[in-house]
Amino acid sequence: MTQIIKKDGTKEEFSEEKLRRSIESAAEEAGIEEESIREVVDQVSTTAIDLVQAEEEMQSNELREKILTELDTV
Repeated sequence: MTQIIKKDGTKEEFSEEKLRRSIESAAEEAGIEEESIREVVDQVSTTAIDLVQAEEEMQSNELREKILTELDTV
């Protein structure tokens, strides 16, 4: 399982549920309509999970940037 390296250098195991909650929060903050949020979360999380699973470790800020880039395409 991929390890996420946080800003302070600590590592934690990647959590799909935590990722989905973060994407949902970002979508709400971006003003995406409530009816569309589930679809956006599904689409963005699938892409992000594919990216994460290809790596042994990933910096949290790198993951964040990839998610934001994907949200921009929605």
